[in-house]
Amino acid sequence: MRRLAAALALTLFTAGPAAAADRCTSIADGLRDCPPLPAVSVGPNLHVEVKARKRVLEFAGTDEDEFPCPENKCRCEEHVEHFDFKGPVPGFRAVNEAEFRAANATRCSIENATVMRTAERFAVTKRTVSTAVYQSEYCRGCGGSCHGQMRLSAYDAKTGTVLTLADAVEPSRIEALTARLVDAFVDANAGTRDRVTLRKMIMEDLDRRKLAKDGLYVEGANVFINLDTFALSCADGSFHPVAIPRDFLKPAFRARLN
Repeated sequence: MRRLAAALALTLFTAGPAAAADRCTSIADGLRDCPPLPAVSVGPNLHVEVKARKRVLEFAGTDEDEFPCPENKCRCEEHVEHFDFKGPVPGFRAVNEAEFRAANATRCSIENATVMRTAERFAVTKRTVSTAVYQSEYCRGCGGSCHGQMRLSAYDAKTGTVLTLADAVEPSRIEALTARLVDAFVDANAGTRDRVTLRKMIMEDLDRRKLAKDGLYVEGANVFINLDTFALSCADGSFHPVAIPRDFLKPAFRARLN
């Protein structure tokens, strides 16, 4: 039982070169410039495989298309990955089914030039399974505008049930939590930017979502959400993981943490 508990508490990340690993030991580092996960990660009683579908599809276009394709043959490249967990964790089956459904639904269309779903990181604890997956659909003629989104998902390790912000934080406190997280983000990133403008941009992005339904990422004793905003710049991306202060977490949810 002790060996099993140790296995379930394990959080695996890619090994990679020492310098890269130092920057990529936690999702809090943002995963920028981190090496990709290996095809298979193995730990005591834990085997995690990244399965991939790579192909190029061709669609028939027309001369009337907004962005005509050469000889009316529109190509779209798919690179779609999903996690497959194996080990003595009851929730793995439901997590694998959710991963497979999401990957199967990520497909090329005539409107797109590339479609990506890449498995970036995962964490397994005694009570949770978490994944970080990058998704991007780049349309034909998009011209280099901001694209892509990192999706965080946490599941109950026993049942495979999806956990959201509303499971971790009382809905009545989400507004206060949002204000706290935005304040911390602005303090850390404002620099020479106008603080009022930066705050306004972030809040506009957050107001478009129902934060209570946002996904989580549980890493040891920390619970992260993604601010998911391009407020800094397209080059900085939209993945800005922030840890939920412990005092905002429901007592029952705190009991899930290592």
